[in-house]
Formats: sequence, structure tokens, C-alpha cells
Amino acid sequence: MRKRPILLLAFLLSLFSALGQTKTSRLRYHILTEAETKVEQYKAGCVHRNTYSAVQRLKFYPFNKATKVELVSFIGMSARNVLVYVYDVDSAEQEPLKKIKYWKYPFDDYKADTSQFIESKLLDKVQINKLTDILYNIGERKANKYPYAGYKCYEPRNAIVFINAEGKIFAYIEICFECKQIKIRPEKMKIGDFCDDKISIFKTYFASAGILYGIHDAYTRNFDIVKSR
Repeated sequence: MRKRPILLLAFLLSLFSALGQTKTSRLRYHILTEAETKVEQYKAGCVHRNTYSAVQRLKFYPFNKATKVELVSFIGMSARNVLVYVYDVDSAEQEPLKKIKYWKYPFDDYKADTSQFIESKLLDKVQINKLTDILYNIGERKANKYPYAGYKCYEPRNAIVFINAEGKIFAYIEICFECKQIKIRPEKMKIGDFCDDKISIFKTYFASAGILYGIHDAYTRNFDIVKSR
């Protein structure tokens, strides 16, 4: 009769041990081999497909609700009431382009203080067509099991803002080129597939539109140095 409790105890211990191993195994993660890494990098590479026409792309939200689309630059999120002098780096003039003022991060969830934009470029039809092509026709070469998540940091200095008929910003795509991260508002917005080089493609696009801050390293460094005076 005494053997039964011992057998029962042994059974329970083996059961708990098995459960513990199952739980532990679920927490394990796969470390990619060199060959697997190359395969995933190939899959994650950007490729252009003519999936959507120009007319179809303009029907996607938020383009279908926007009367204007602008590219903007601004002081990063860590800055609060920073004293800034803004100079034209291509001019010999010593006077600042903008008056000395206190800058701050312009976005508060869905609200935006447009007076805090350092630069803003209104996009024409050709530029909007190019933007929608980047968003909706450029994506991963193949489905990627291990998508690149960017760096852990986040210090955005640029955004694409969408303006309605009332002149208000109702949606935006915020980009941190330094940390390769994107934030969208509202979150329901669809911005197409992501791929490893898409941030770089966006950066080239901003540069072609004439945005300097957050795009050109020398200009951004000069601006950041001046703001700390």
C-alpha cells in the first residue's frame, strides 16, 4: 500500500518536468545561420512591381481625403523648448533665415503645431504620384519570416503630412531616418509593404524635394550644434 504514494509522486514529478520542458521550448528562438541570413536578406530586399496604377493609388486613404500633401522637418522628440538659430548653409549671409525662437516637437498624437516645422514642401501631382508609387508598388521580394524591425532608438525629424479641405493635418507618416523607424497616424492607415531599403528610398525622395534637415547629415549636424547655443 505504501508504494502507491511514491508512484503517484514520481508520476507528478515527471509530469511537471515535461510541462516545464514544453514551456521552456516555447521560449527558445532561432538563431539564423549565415546561409539563412543571406536568404532572408534576399527576400527582404526591395523590388518594384506595377501592382497599382496611379489612379488606383490615389483612391487609398489618406490620399483620397487629402487636398494637400507636404514633406516637413522638425526638432526631434527629445527636444523641449530648444533655442534655435536657422541659417541658410548655402548663403554667405550671416543673418538667420528664421528669427530666434524656441522650437519643440510638433506632434501630439493626432494634433500638429505647424509653426514648429523647420521646413515644409508642398508636393505637386508628379511628386505625389512618385510618393504613392514608393508606398504601394515597392515591397519585399518575397515574404520574409524574420522582418527587420529597425533600431530600438526613435528620434524622428521628418514626416509626410496630409491636409484636408479645412487646412488641418488629419494624418501623417513620421519617419526616423537615423533609426530606420516609421510611425503612422491614424494607425489604420495602410502604407504598403515594408522592405529593407524602403527607408533609404524615402530619404532620397525627401532630398529630391529639397528637404535638408534630417536628410543631409552635414546640415542636420550644423543645425543641432547651433540649437545648443
